[in-house]
Order: sequence, then structure tokens, then C-alpha cells
Amino acid sequence: MNGITFLDNDTIIVKVERLQLIIKQCMHYEMKRLEQRIEELIEDKDRIVHKKEVCEILDISPSTYDNWVRKGTLKSHLIGSKPYCLMSEIKAAMKPAN
Repeated sequence: MNGITFLDNDTIIVKVERLQLIIKQCMHYEMKRLEQRIEELIEDKDRIVHKKEVCEILDISPSTYDNWVRKGTLKSHLIGSKPYCLMSEIKAAMKPAN
């Protein structure tokens, strides 16, 4: 009927197409949530954000942050030895989820 069958309290069967739709909807929701969080935080587009806050805003680990910086997905700046980003660059790094 809706692509989901409940066998018992611990087991369900989900058709691939239904699972794909659920995942797509979840990704869309999370991207919208992240965009909204960033919009709320952008009062000044060039606000300087420390690495820890970037990780909190994007809900990522410090190692993911480091990987994104290394790959060029996210721009990072140093003040002394401490990494920072500009809010405008965080937003610019975001791409729409298809």
C-alpha cells in the first residue's frame, strides 16, 4: 500500500522506492534546517566564526571540518594558529540537495 510492511514490533519491510523517498525528504528537511540556522546566525555576513562554532552550526565533527577545508569545500582562515571562517563563506559553500 504505502511501501511499508510491519512484520512485528522489531521488523519492517520497506520498498526501495519508498526508502529513497524517505531519505530524500529527510535530506531536504535537514538542508532547510541548516539554511535556516545559518540565516538566523548571519546578522553580519562577514562575522568571524571559530572552528568549534562552525562545527556546531553545520552539525559536523572537527575531522569533517578539517576534511572539507583540505578538499577546498570550505574556506578557512587563521588568526595566529586558530582556524576561523566567515559566515558568508559558510553559506557560499552550501549546495542545494537534489
